[in-house]
Amino acid sequence: MTTAQYDVVPQRSGWLVRLAADSVSEWFPDKNQAVRRAHELARRYDEWRVRVFSPAGTLEHETTSAPSAQDR
Repeated sequence: MTTAQYDVVPQRSGWLVRLAADSVSEWFPDKNQAVRRAHELARRYDEWRVRVFSPAGTLEHETTSAPSAQDR
């Protein structure tokens, strides 16, 4: 089973999409574009997580492929 975690973080007047524990990233001028791309990349894996961070560096939102405990 393959798993991945993508982080969307503010960087240089834009947003980076990066695979956790990897130096490869993509830069986007718009946050919404970055979030869409992170989900597109993440869905290639069996299990995935996308974390979106605020400009202050705090976790703003997280989406996973697994249902949350509330959904069970």
